[in-house]
Amino acid sequence: MPGPPGASGPGGLDRRDPIRRLRAQVVLAHSRCWSPLPSRDQRGQGTVEYALVLIGAAAVALALVAWVARSGAIGRLFDAVIGRVLSSAG
Repeated sequence: MPGPPGASGPGGLDRRDPIRRLRAQVVLAHSRCWSPLPSRDQRGQGTVEYALVLIGAAAVALALVAWVARSGAIGRLFDAVIGRVLSSAG
């Protein structure tokens, strides 16, 4: 005698079959492990990576500004530009 409507799935196995349920749970767990979507443990990781990149860029910019300030390159550049403007003006 057949079970209730919809109780029999593919292969004629009853949905209430414990082995079938276990197999379905394993498949579901496997699909969650290999899912391209981030899991709950990875929420906010993109924000942290973005902040680390910004901190790194700021550190490089500060090092560059400190080096230029010590070398006096900005003053020489400014003097060269002003000198050219004054000499071309007349």
